[in-house]
Amino acid sequence: MILDIAIVATLVLAMLGLWSRRIHGNVTWRAMTLGFGLIVTVQGFETSRYLGDEYDATTRNRSMR
Repeated sequence: MILDIAIVATLVLAMLGLWSRRIHGNVTWRAMTLGFGLIVTVQGFETSRYLGDEYDATTRNRSMR
């Protein structure tokens, strides 16, 4: 779990660094919504992994596709 958080945090920081270079420090609303949208999308797929006690493997796999 700590490794997953570290990976996500690293990707977010890398994206923020790239965006700050491209727009010279001015984070626009569009860039922020794109970033949060990416986080929500990835988190939605990852959530399916941790529902093993409640759903069978076939249902979890289908939810990640």
